[in-house]
Amino acid sequence: QSAFAKKELAFAEDVVASGGWHSCALRPSGEVICWGANDQGQSTPPKGSFASLAAGKSHSCGIRPSGLLECWGSNSHHQAEPPDLELRQVACGAAHTCALASDGEIHCWGSDEHKRSSGSPSGRFVSIAASGGHSCALKKNGYAVCWGFNDNNQTDVPKVKFKQIAPGYLHTCALTLQDEVLCWGQRRGDNKPPPGRFKQVSSRGPFSCALDMAGRAVCWPQAEQRDDHFVHISVGGSHFCGVQESGRAKCRGKDDQGQSSPPSSLFKLPTKKTQPKSTEL
Repeated sequence: QSAFAKKELAFAEDVVASGGWHSCALRPSGEVICWGANDQGQSTPPKGSFASLAAGKSHSCGIRPSGLLECWGSNSHHQAEPPDLELRQVACGAAHTCALASDGEIHCWGSDEHKRSSGSPSGRFVSIAASGGHSCALKKNGYAVCWGFNDNNQTDVPKVKFKQIAPGYLHTCALTLQDEVLCWGQRRGDNKPPPGRFKQVSSRGPFSCALDMAGRAVCWPQAEQRDDHFVHISVGGSHFCGVQESGRAKCRGKDDQGQSSPPSSLFKLPTKKTQPKSTEL
C-alpha cells in the first residue's frame, strides 16, 4: 500500500502561519483564529475545523480534515481559488499558492509571474514552502527544488540534503541533516544564519528566524534576541509569531496592523513539536 494512501494521510503540522501583515493559528478544536491586517479579508477565516494552515501576503489558506483546501482574503491573481483535490500541505506566496497533494505531487495556482506557478516540478515530494515570488519543495531523499523569481539566485539550491526548507522574500534558508541553517540568495548586511544546531527555520520578507534545540527563537539580521521559548514559529513580512509550550501564541516585530498582538486563546501544539523530517512523511 502506498505511503500516500488516504488512510495514512498525514497533514503537515503547520499550526501557526504568518503572512505579510497578519497571522493565523489553529485552536485545539481545529478552529482558525487570525489577527492583524484584514483589508482583504485575510484575517476572516471560514468557520469549521482545519488541520493545517498557510498565510501569504494578503491571503490565507487552510486544509480541512477531509483534505480539501479553502482559501480566504485577496484573490487578485486567483490565488484563493484552490483545485478540488485531496491535499496535505499548503504554502502561500505573495500572490500565488502551492499545495502538496496526497500522492506527493505539487499543484500551484495564482500569479504566474516568473513561472512561480507553472514552473513547479513534477514528481513526488514530502514538503512544500513558499514566500514572495518563489517556492521550494523537498524530496524524500532530502534534496530540494525551488522555482519562481530568481533575480538573487534564491532558487539556486545547493546540492545538500535538507530536512526542512524556508523561502524568504529574496533569499532561501534550509535546515541541513546536521541541524545547521544554510541560506542563499540576497544578503543584506549581516544576513548570515547564526552557527549552532536548530530544529526549525522560517523565512518571509527580508529576515529569518530559527528555533534552537532549547526552543529559543534566534532571528537575523538585526533582530533583538530574547529568551522566549516556542514549539513552532512562522515568520511574516515584518514580524513572527509562534506557539509556546503553554499553548499561548506570542509574536515579535512590527505591530502597526496588529500582526504582533495575538488573542489570549489557547492554540494547538504540533504533535512532533517541530517541522516533520522529510523521512518521516
